[in-house]
Amino acid sequence: MTKLDKISDDLSELNKLFQMLEQGLIEAESEEELTKELSELFEQSEFALKEKADHYAYTLQRFEGETIPFLKKRAEKFSSASRRIERFCDFLRANIKTNLQRNGITELRASSFAFKLSKTKPNLKIDAEDLIPEDFKYTETKTLIDKESLRLALDAGEIITGAHLEEGVALRIGVNNGK
Repeated sequence: MTKLDKISDDLSELNKLFQMLEQGLIEAESEEELTKELSELFEQSEFALKEKADHYAYTLQRFEGETIPFLKKRAEKFSSASRRIERFCDFLRANIKTNLQRNGITELRASSFAFKLSKTKPNLKIDAEDLIPEDFKYTETKTLIDKESLRLALDAGEIITGAHLEEGVALRIGVNNGK
């Protein structure tokens, strides 16, 4: 349980106590004094919740404004660098292969590594798709759901088996202008 969860639980319990007090379910020697104590605890918990929420917002702003974009940019650079290295490896491999083939060498033992040219399964090359006999063709059918029209139909009140609309809640964080 996070500190925010604990604060939220405390506020929830205080709200329940307030309701019970208002409904006369709690008997107290001095209802006024109990109400005052509960109010103070409520204010402290509410303040703690506001403080914690502010800290969450500062962290979100920092991560979303700086950290995540920085890491994404780094990821792009690393991805780009790895693609360049992969292309260079392909070049090195092709260069060794080409030079072995050009010199009629099928096997080469260097001081650290051994290289051997071996036959592979032939690659299929299609020269003209329209000339390929029908026996070697198939039709692929893919059924997709038109989610936008489905949403509109459900929104209009239509009942559709297999789908429903679910209400959601979004958290919006903005600067508190004191209003």
